[in-house]
Amino acid sequence: MYDAADSSLHALTAVAAELLALMLDGAEHTPDDLARRMLQDTPETDEVDGVRQQLLHFEHLGLLERVVA
Repeated sequence: MYDAADSSLHALTAVAAELLALMLDGAEHTPDDLARRMLQDTPETDEVDGVRQQLLHFEHLGLLERVVA
């Protein structure tokens, strides 16, 4: 993924790309909701934690921004 704002390049795994794609609808999502949609089943606690960690990593990289409604 290329970020034209700062000319940085980020390589995404297939799972990370799927997670990011789920968020492109602009709706509000929780880690539990995203894990459920990715797995198409009820996620285990560690799977939700994995999604949460990936979201924090996206935020750290500047790929996501928290929005307070």
